[in-house]
Amino acid sequence: MRGFVSISLMLSFIIMSLTGIVLYITPHGRVAYWINWKLAALSKDDWRAVHTIIGMVFMLMGAVHLAYNWKVFVSYLKNKIQKGLRLKKELVVSTLFIGLITVCTIAEIPPFKAILDVGDSIKASWGVGVVRAPIPHAELMTIGGLIENLGLSYENVMSNLDKYGIKIENTDEIINSISERYDMSPLELYRIIEPVRGGGQGIGIGAGKRILGGRGERQRQYR
Repeated sequence: MRGFVSISLMLSFIIMSLTGIVLYITPHGRVAYWINWKLAALSKDDWRAVHTIIGMVFMLMGAVHLAYNWKVFVSYLKNKIQKGLRLKKELVVSTLFIGLITVCTIAEIPPFKAILDVGDSIKASWGVGVVRAPIPHAELMTIGGLIENLGLSYENVMSNLDKYGIKIENTDEIINSISERYDMSPLELYRIIEPVRGGGQGIGIGAGKRILGGRGERQRQYR
């Protein structure tokens, strides 16, 4: 059991570190959901979920590890406290050092602000050249609501979708659900719904790309 706890603690720490780095560079939510951003086949929500759950596992394993080694820990702590009392200057300086880093990070004071800015720049870079959603979080709207808000012709939209083999069961279907069913991003679906503002007829790269087949299947045919 001790070995299991120790290895689990180590692995969860490694995974938390990895997911933390990924979340540092992931695009902002409005872009990630719109372009269906993924890294290693995992979406932003997937990475965040793994980070959260593994973080909880890390805390749990840490608590169990502490319980197994409580006597050793207490003895170690007493020894360190006694040494710390003899190292008052170092204790004060260390406390001030960590406190200063915390305050500077919250206040966004250089060089800590630069670290945050680098992360923001990487996040923002994912959205460069991407056609923005016509309405904030349009992927969460129903297709009927989107058509109405954009002032589009229902008949024209249905005609555009039909050209790509996309069938709409009813106007209450969510944009995100439709795009997932046809294995595309909400942006790709929007390009079909409104080709003029959406960046041209077609999806992905190249015009003339068609979607054929039924639910969950997408076949591409190029002219």
